[in-house]
Order: sequence, then C-alpha cells, then structure tokens
Amino acid sequence: MGESRLKLLASLKARIEKRISELEQELSELKVLIHFIDEVLSKESFVPASELKRVEVEERPVVEHEVLEKPIAEHTFTARTGEKLAKMIVYKNYLVVKPLIKLHVSTPPFRHFLLNRLLLEMRSSDEEKVQEGLLDPDLVIDYEIKTEDDVLKELIIRNYRERRRLDELRGAIRWTLARMYEKEYPS
Repeated sequence: MGESRLKLLASLKARIEKRISELEQELSELKVLIHFIDEVLSKESFVPASELKRVEVEERPVVEHEVLEKPIAEHTFTARTGEKLAKMIVYKNYLVVKPLIKLHVSTPPFRHFLLNRLLLEMRSSDEEKVQEGLLDPDLVIDYEIKTEDDVLKELIIRNYRERRRLDELRGAIRWTLARMYEKEYPS
C-alpha cells in the first residue's frame, strides 16, 4: 500500500471516529432531553392525592457533579471473593469511581498501571491529535484523584469521549482495583 493511501485511510478513520463520538454525544443529549420531557409530563399530569404514595427520602450530602446532570450508567466492581470494591458512575463527559472499601493509592498497580500506563498514554494520544488539528484541546482526557491519608476517596476521569475508551477504562479500573484488593486484603 502506498504511503498516500495509508494517510488517506488514517484520516478517514479519524473522521469516522470523530463522527461516532459526535453521534454518541448527541444520543446522550437526546436521552437527557427525554428524561427532562418525562419529568415535565409527570409534573403536569394530575394524580389525586388519595393515589399518591408517601415516599421516604434518604438525606445525604449533595455532591457537586450530581447536581449538574444525571448519570447515564453505573457499574459496581467486585473482587473474586464477591466483595464490592467500588462504584463507577458514568456521565456524558466524565466518570466517577467511588471505592466502597479502603484502598490505598500507593498500592500497586494503581500508579504504575492505571495512571502512568493507561491514563497518561491516553492523554499523550489526545495531545498528539490536538497538535495534528484533529482534536479540540478542551477534549483532552484528564483525571483527578481525591485521597485522604493515601486512601483513595474518588477518581474522576473527564473527556473519555468514546464508547471504546469508556469500555477500556472500565476494564482497566476493575482489574486495577481487584489487584489492589488482593494485595491489601490477602486471603
């Protein structure tokens, strides 16, 4: 295959991936609109008070990102033993991992694999696309780690952008947390 043909195919692939990402984002936005319409319709519908059921509302602190938008998916990661390790809550442009047990960020393979290998490589790939003019700089993948005395409290990953990346992140996070659990809680 000639070099010009390879460049053409690579360019075409990048355009297709961009279009898929745009369509996925549009689908997410449409789902949010449907949810909004459902809320308006339910408020406008008349239901006699005798048919209403009393609902107990659990009081809990409101987290900043929960106010802004509704999650599009939620996953629970478990160890081989069945122990629940963490919840991953997926939003349109970011995801949040909240550990359900005590795990330390200094425990391998958190830094070496998840941060240095996976997330930094994704960021480098995005930055290359920015330099090639294929990606807006505001869409480069980014992450934030919230800890308390080396204990992981929350991992936020912004701009995952694509379903393929989301699936890759979900698998890598699940694997990482399972290995950390095995090291911190040997049976």
